[in-house]
Amino acid sequence: MPPKMCQGFFQAYEYAKTIFTSNTSAKQGIGSIVGNQVYITWVDDDGNVWQDVRPLSECRIHTTLA
Repeated sequence: MPPKMCQGFFQAYEYAKTIFTSNTSAKQGIGSIVGNQVYITWVDDDGNVWQDVRPLSECRIHTTLA
């Protein structure tokens, strides 16, 4: 989102490991903060793209507030 439409930005990497198969997966996300919500677009290692909405309180460390 343009800076005038949001209160800040989000950027993070997440890694997951499956216990039973030892498979790992990685994804990268960017997003915008609107109110107390973070709107994130994720991309994984295979090129899959999806969106997610998370509370700001859970991911504040990955944000830059304007």
